[in-house]
Amino acid sequence: MKKLKGSIRSKVTVTIFLLILSGMSVFGFAAGDERYSEKENRYLAIKPDLDSGNLLNGKYQEDYETYLADKTIFRNKWIELKTYIELASLKKDVNGVYFGKDNYLIARQDKDKFETENADKNCEYLEEFVDNYKKNTDICVMLVPNTSEILKKKLPKYAYNFNETRYINDIYKEIGEDNTVDVNQMLKAHKDEYLYYKTDHHWTTLGAYYAFTEYADKTGINIEKYMTKLVTDKFYGTMSSKANLEIEADKVYIYEPDKEEEVSVRYNNSTELKDSLYEMSALDKKDKYSIFLGGNNPLVQITTNAENDRKVLVIKDSFAHCFIPFMISGFSKIDVVDLRYYNESIRKMIEEGGYTDILVLYNVGNFVEDKNIYKLVN
Repeated sequence: MKKLKGSIRSKVTVTIFLLILSGMSVFGFAAGDERYSEKENRYLAIKPDLDSGNLLNGKYQEDYETYLADKTIFRNKWIELKTYIELASLKKDVNGVYFGKDNYLIARQDKDKFETENADKNCEYLEEFVDNYKKNTDICVMLVPNTSEILKKKLPKYAYNFNETRYINDIYKEIGEDNTVDVNQMLKAHKDEYLYYKTDHHWTTLGAYYAFTEYADKTGINIEKYMTKLVTDKFYGTMSSKANLEIEADKVYIYEPDKEEEVSVRYNNSTELKDSLYEMSALDKKDKYSIFLGGNNPLVQITTNAENDRKVLVIKDSFAHCFIPFMISGFSKIDVVDLRYYNESIRKMIEEGGYTDILVLYNVGNFVEDKNIYKLVN
């Protein structure tokens, strides 16, 4: 009897769902069949296949509900409304994003993020790596603080903020002053300028430039004169996607040197060579920051017209992408490696590369969470 009741209840549920489905599908079809949401920076749900098994166990209903939610008309407006409702309910942040002053969307930096076993191990790997190569190579480590550390006055009053400056300084003490580049003080000295994007987690080209002046001073590189060129004023970055809100678009600038520079750029051992560090087609996409070096690549090899024999290996995350163009006049060869995607031996690369310099450049938040830093010594 219980089995019969359960079967009837299941059939009634399915019948009701199908009736609702037939009505709601009208809205789904009207909304089109977009596969990717640039606003949310994710792929949308696809229409699930219908069979008796997943219909009776509820899986089909669940998947179709997700599909319809992703196909709703005016979806982006509903997403924005949800964000405003969460803010009105006095939530401190939305998806880990603080709504700061002057329309800054700032990633929350929790203490726990910096106190993990992975973070501790990464620090050990970095120290070992520097020790292995500092005798024969000019090696520098640059850890870049997050927006919240430099632009503290932009944070809302209730925001928690981990002391990244102290954390970076502790790492630098272990590595040694000769092999580190402190950019914190320089960035703080210019904190009222446009150093970080309002809608993205990266620093701007101006922020990278100020950091480069510190690196150039450390390594004896001449600092060229540049003209700034605005390439877009319609950039909405990762923080905008996480917060589900577009308030004020960012501007992206590139710096063009007064002195003519020539480059030959090879991506991922391709036979194709490019003559620019900028991928201008990225300006037509959501991720406009990928104009710099074409976004994330395992390996980028750059040959320049610099009149010297200095060769540098840059081991980095994406914060280096808008930094590297400033290095062109200082090195005849620049090899760029992203450990997240590069799986060849770093030791072999250094042994065969004939590098005079090594730069390890990471955002400190990315560095502590990266699962690939072990490749420096493995």
